[in-house]
Amino acid sequence: MQQVLNGVVLWSIYSIFALGLGLAWGSLKLLNLAQGAIFVFSGFVAYLVSQAVALPFWMLLLISLVVGGLISVLLDAILFRPIKSHTKSENERELLMMIGSIGGGAAIATIVGNSTLGIPFGLSGASQLPNGSIQIAGVTLSVAQASLIIAGVVISGLLWYWVHGTQGGRALRAIAADEEISHLMGINANRQSMVTLFVSGALAGVGSLLLMNYTGALSSDSGDSLMLKAFAIVILGGIGSIPGVILGAAILAGSETLVVVFGSGQWVDAASFVFIMIFILFRPQGIFASGKVDRV
Repeated sequence: MQQVLNGVVLWSIYSIFALGLGLAWGSLKLLNLAQGAIFVFSGFVAYLVSQAVALPFWMLLLISLVVGGLISVLLDAILFRPIKSHTKSENERELLMMIGSIGGGAAIATIVGNSTLGIPFGLSGASQLPNGSIQIAGVTLSVAQASLIIAGVVISGLLWYWVHGTQGGRALRAIAADEEISHLMGINANRQSMVTLFVSGALAGVGSLLLMNYTGALSSDSGDSLMLKAFAIVILGGIGSIPGVILGAAILAGSETLVVVFGSGQWVDAASFVFIMIFILFRPQGIFASGKVDRV
């Protein structure tokens, strides 16, 4: 049962990060490879604030959330939107925006790397969540684990409701289906893009602080492995599908937990990605891929 709990915690980490990546990729056709750098930078800013002022955890969480969202919007303003306005081919646009996100992410990661000299950083004791834990059916659940699980469930539910149950979400899905037609319907694509990227970056910021509190520290390259796994999760679940990302994160977390239980922790990444590659060979469109019909 303890390993099951560990798997649920791992699912929370993966789902929070992958939902941010999948939201921009599925709705805006933007594979933002700077997401990992935004993740690290948000946590680093919260760390600097915690060193200067003894703020409670929830205030640092809010700071990390806002920083992640603003950095993502800034990248949209200086990189993604100019690229979109100067390219007519959709395939060229997607490729150039992806390349631009790599450059933007590298610049952000360099700032953190040079500032920390590669040394891990973490929150001060006064800013961390309490170290308490409870026993449930022989399973030990810490406050940090509980916060991750609650955040994963709440964020997944709220994001699904936003996309499928609100007017803004319907506008976002219209843009994902056909951006030109959405313009004719009176939808402000630039505003929707800004809101979407803010939410995407904010999710990276939330995940950053929660993971920093859980593991004790982050480093300048902490977002790299998460970025790779989030990419695999979105592909596995189906690009543009929030339930697919949630289920994909559960499959990856579950497979890694099984490898740890029945094998060796050294094979976690290799075994989980082998499983994903086998699955994609038989269903390359993902679990919940939506069909698309092109009419001439």
